[in-house]
Amino acid sequence: TVQDEIKLLEKGEVYWFGHTEADVKISEDGKTVYLDKNGKVLIGEIIHGDAAKFTVTPAGHLPGSYKPAGQKSLAGISRLTIHMEDIKEQNLMVTFNCYDDTYDPNSFSKEWVPLSEWKVN
Repeated sequence: TVQDEIKLLEKGEVYWFGHTEADVKISEDGKTVYLDKNGKVLIGEIIHGDAAKFTVTPAGHLPGSYKPAGQKSLAGISRLTIHMEDIKEQNLMVTFNCYDDTYDPNSFSKEWVPLSEWKVN
C-alpha cells in the first residue's frame, strides 16, 4: 500500500509517478493497472483518490528537469502516472498485489488511516 496525504496552499495539479519494465494495461475507468512481466502480473488499484486515474507514457525526462550525466537509458521503461488537476487536498491510497489464483480483493485493508495514526508493529 502506498498512501499520500496531499495538502496544497492553493488549488493546483499533482503528479505521482512509478517506473516499470512490465507491460502495462489500464482498466477503462483508470482505477486499476495490470503490470505483466515474465508471465507474472502485479495489480495496482486506486483505493482512495476520487480525482486519481492511472495513465502510462514512455519514461523520459520531464520538460525542464535535470538530466544527470551517465544516467542509465530509459529505453523499455514505462512511466505509470497519476495526474490530478484542480485539487487542494486529496487522500491517495494505491495498493499493489500479486494477481494470480491467490488474489483476493478482500484480503487487504481498504480503510484510510491518517499517516499520523500509523504504527509499526
